Amino acid sequence: MSTGYRCRLALVAATTLFGCAATQSVPGVEVTRNTHSAIEFEFSGPNNAALTSGETRGRVTLIALLTTYDLASQLLARRLEELQHTHVPRLNVGAVAMETPRYEVLVGMFSGTVGLSFPVVMADPASLAGEGPFGKVERIPTLVVLDAAGRLVQRISGAPEPARIRAAVAEAEKSR
Repeated sequence: MSTGYRCRLALVAATTLFGCAATQSVPGVEVTRNTHSAIEFEFSGPNNAALTSGETRGRVTLIALLTTYDLASQLLARRLEELQHTHVPRLNVGAVAMETPRYEVLVGMFSGTVGLSFPVVMADPASLAGEGPFGKVERIPTLVVLDAAGRLVQRISGAPEPARIRAAVAEAEKSR
């Protein structure tokens, strides 16, 4: 193998690695809006997990739109797990795996391996196509913040710091 070929190969590998790291660790563009109507959703997943709008109404709800194979999704899931156990008043927390049904077993393993006590459910075909209740998902992970009435308050892409998540929760708690 020539030195020039090795250099090109190393450059491609480094670009790929650094590109992935940057997209996983830096939160993306934030979209803030408060819709007038509640978002209706119903998802199910492995181990009889369920996440529905009917069950989440009455409390601020955090929903992570994630995958099982990237570190940013794992980081966001762990941050939500910690917040769920420390925040007063109590929050609803859940995750929707933006993966096809053939990966349902992996989604069940992800929940246990990362140590999540909240429901991790499968995205439906409409959500995977960008036509589900949370609209088109431009980046994984994305955190959806709903107020107690089920209205969208914020969407934050990436894995925001805990302080940023708490600020979004505080905004949702003020929403009327």
